[in-house]
Amino acid sequence: MNRKTRSDSKLDNLPPNQRETLERWLFDDSPRLSCAAAMDRLWEDFGVRSSETAVRSFYRRAQRARLEEEALENVVLDAKSTNRLLEQSEQNAADYTKAILTVISGVALKKAMRGEDLSVQEMATISGMALGGMKEDRERYKVKQKDKQLLIEERKLAILEAKAKAVQAVEETAKGGKIDAATKAELLAAIDRKLVGA
Repeated sequence: MNRKTRSDSKLDNLPPNQRETLERWLFDDSPRLSCAAAMDRLWEDFGVRSSETAVRSFYRRAQRARLEEEALENVVLDAKSTNRLLEQSEQNAADYTKAILTVISGVALKKAMRGEDLSVQEMATISGMALGGMKEDRERYKVKQKDKQLLIEERKLAILEAKAKAVQAVEETAKGGKIDAATKAELLAAIDRKLVGA
């Protein structure tokens, strides 16, 4: 069965020079082309047919990729202070929100210096990236806590097994008449003190 290629997939798979040209039309040229005008230029310049909806979808994906790359650059360029800010804020949700706003402000300032605005969608993307990292940290913490709890339970089990073996040995020795009741009681008390305190 022959399936028709989606036109937005077609735009994602343009040759690199055509894709760069399309991105330049949508993001960098002054004035920027609308999605409808870019659709027309694709046909005129490259013979590529597409729909306005497909160009709009391409624009959103490219915009998200650019924003993520820019946010990553900001974090890398200012990694020390950003990391310090995020580390200090992890303990308190209000501080973490402040840290996210600081990162967003940095991106907004860079865009303003280029004469661009930071959209609500871009702010949501940056926040989502930061909160995603926070969620991953929480998940890692939960796994560590479960691992610790498992180790504690394993240790408790080992102590109980050791205690059972020691008690069994004392009981067998007492049955054989090798120790009296007072000595048996002292040994059992010593086992409790030794293994419960372990």
